[in-house]
Amino acid sequence: MAEDKPTQSLTTHPTRSPPLELNRPRDGMLARLKRVVGTLVGVSATVFSALVILGAVINRSGDSLATTIVGCAIFTGFGVAGAVLVRRMLRQQANSEAAPALAEAIRQRLLATASAHQGRLTVAELAAALTIAPEPAERVLEQAAQSGVARLLFSPEGVPVYEFPGLLAAKAEAKEPWQL
Repeated sequence: MAEDKPTQSLTTHPTRSPPLELNRPRDGMLARLKRVVGTLVGVSATVFSALVILGAVINRSGDSLATTIVGCAIFTGFGVAGAVLVRRMLRQQANSEAAPALAEAIRQRLLATASAHQGRLTVAELAAALTIAPEPAERVLEQAAQSGVARLLFSPEGVPVYEFPGLLAAKAEAKEPWQL
């Protein structure tokens, strides 16, 4: 006779559920340090290039016009590279600041969709409701299960069904994997 395995209870904090992550690297101190250093290097390169070009134009003592033009072109490229680096670092900063708000928006849409589906969702249902591809929908649901917001069950046909305990209502019977 087969033993019944105990059901795992995934609980969340009663007033706050864990935020979903977006498969992005965590924005720790090292990432911030890289952005600051990158921004400083970019600004320094741009300012240094501007000063060298200005100095070359003002003090063209004895140099040929071709030498001055080549030098200015080289340092213009150096300055543009510095400006591009600054722009990239500022974009990364903006993206890292927007990530928590985006994660919360995704979480709210996920919970609203789960609520509309009586507390149980399949990947296809979420993808259709949010008009997204199945792969990102599956990642969001897997993250919800990993963080304890949802539980992964299976329909009698073996289709993954994500159950949101706080939103449960009547729906097709889904079972634990060992109960199939």
